[in-house]
Amino acid sequence: MLVEGAPGDQAHADLQRRLLTSLKARFSDDYKLDKDHLIVLASTPEGGEGKATAIDVKSALARFTAAVKPLDTLFVLLLGHGNWDGTDAKFNLVGPDLTAGQWAELLGPAQGKVVFVNTTPASSPFIKALAAPNRIVITATDQPGQKFDTVFADAFVQALGAPTADLDKDSRISMWEAFAYASRVVRQTYEQKGLMQPEHAVLDDDGDGTGRQATGEGKDGTLASVTFVDAVIASRPADPELQQMVQKQEQLLLQLDALKKRKAQMKPEEYQPAWEALIIELATVSRDVRARLKDPKAASADPTN
Repeated sequence: MLVEGAPGDQAHADLQRRLLTSLKARFSDDYKLDKDHLIVLASTPEGGEGKATAIDVKSALARFTAAVKPLDTLFVLLLGHGNWDGTDAKFNLVGPDLTAGQWAELLGPAQGKVVFVNTTPASSPFIKALAAPNRIVITATDQPGQKFDTVFADAFVQALGAPTADLDKDSRISMWEAFAYASRVVRQTYEQKGLMQPEHAVLDDDGDGTGRQATGEGKDGTLASVTFVDAVIASRPADPELQQMVQKQEQLLLQLDALKKRKAQMKPEEYQPAWEALIIELATVSRDVRARLKDPKAASADPTN
């Protein structure tokens, strides 16, 4: 679900439309997402889009949250403006806005995994309001008082299709990789302009409502590292072998992350062999996934070949 809110003026309308168009192409053309699984709400709707009003948002989320199954992923991304009045953070829609708390209520019934990305200014309160188990919440700012246009919006849209965002070279971009890439682009943009960086994106995926920056310390990142929005499994529902391989890939990534967190408590002679074994198995499975995606009829690769 992509929501492009009230732009305020023509310059922002043009920018938001460019980003929205890019996102629509990414999901429809690159990720091959079925049109029934993609809802787009815009300030000035074009073919097939709905209006970015509170009523339309509520209707769309009611439809999606009722349809989402435990193994599904619901992805919601907000483009536009936000504000904070000292009590509530809001995303600006056409007409009445919705607060972070209201967004949380609307997402409550969803049974599957939820990825919620708010790329607007003053978005940080959404972290605490929406945090929950099996949920990834990303905001463009870490402070509610950051009210200026964000670089993060454009950077995150870029990240979903940037080859250099794929850090582990598995031909897929996880939510952590997209978040880290966008955060890096934001930092570099301000550095190149010789300006102080007023925005620092935050990600929470352990449900505690705290979150962390890409280069900061914290427990968050594990779930985001194994969460993808490229609909690989959904795009090949008749390929149970691919489904099993992708699930194995995600399990290995979780095991690798857990091992890294135990490194300080392990002896080097214990950690290194365990790390190497997981890396080798992950590389093999990732290779099999890539081969299967290129040729759905191919058998999984034999590591001995």
